[in-house]
Amino acid sequence: MELIKEIGRGLLRKAGGYFKTGSNLLYGRFIRDRQTSWTTRIVGYLLLAILLVTAAILLAFFYSTVKYYGFYVILIALLIGAITDLVNRTIPDSVSIIIAAVGFIWLWQPVESLWGLLLAGLPLFILAMINTNWVGGGDVKLSAALGVSFGTSAVFFLAIASILALITSFGIRLYKKIRKVEFNYTLPFAPFIFLSVLGGFIYANFI
Repeated sequence: MELIKEIGRGLLRKAGGYFKTGSNLLYGRFIRDRQTSWTTRIVGYLLLAILLVTAAILLAFFYSTVKYYGFYVILIALLIGAITDLVNRTIPDSVSIIIAAVGFIWLWQPVESLWGLLLAGLPLFILAMINTNWVGGGDVKLSAALGVSFGTSAVFFLAIASILALITSFGIRLYKKIRKVEFNYTLPFAPFIFLSVLGGFIYANFI
């Protein structure tokens, strides 16, 4: 056991040494050090240039990919949020974060995203503050993320989702009254948001 611990400590020390060396190189300490040879400085400059160019290429690729596939990523994230809300009555924060981050780049209109955030997220936040049984925290975050992604158009999606939710709620109450049965059922909101966004996509592209 002690041997394993000692090996682990040795590996950690070696990894720490490599990390320190890499950090020194990355931040240009080898380059600024007057005792460092010109060969090492040139290599340092080249490595820094390669790192910067690589980072720029990756950022450009990520940006172009998000701009092209962003909506599909948002739609998949909404589907995941709808499923988890339907099954567990919870919407993971990661879903809202992904939608907001990808949507902001995909829309790339900061002012529009800000207005969408306020118009889509604030009303549900107020409802949640009044009564948590009406709207959950996950619904508020998801609606705000939708506002960041679609701007003021998110209000239209949320309005359609609310109408669908009201129709479904009325149908459940009518069923309970006709069948004369009693059961408690909380209606998840994320599936209706997904259906409204999916419906908007189908209408805009195929109808």
